[in-house]
Amino acid sequence: MLTESDYDRRMMFEDALDLKMRSDVLGKVILFIGYSFNDANVAYLFRRLNDVFGKLPQSFVGKRAYIAYSNPSDFERRLFHARDIEVISVDGNQREEDIAGLLEGMAS
Repeated sequence: MLTESDYDRRMMFEDALDLKMRSDVLGKVILFIGYSFNDANVAYLFRRLNDVFGKLPQSFVGKRAYIAYSNPSDFERRLFHARDIEVISVDGNQREEDIAGLLEGMAS
């Protein structure tokens, strides 16, 4: 059984996998798939990453973080932009196909 203290400790993002994620965020281009600010935990994670790292470091190729997002509103685009995350819009009616095409294009 998980306690509130267990949950609070987990949300500090201090275990080994979290440290690996921090390293990856700093050293690689990140593509978020399946994330939404409608989930309070995801919103908190993004906020925590911004607090810890400030602005994501820019590289010679430009943005360092992207998100594949279904039919983003102007508000959602501004929200991600404020976090230095570039939105890749995918069609909500064919999300899986659009994301598969995106990943195939990246692999080639």
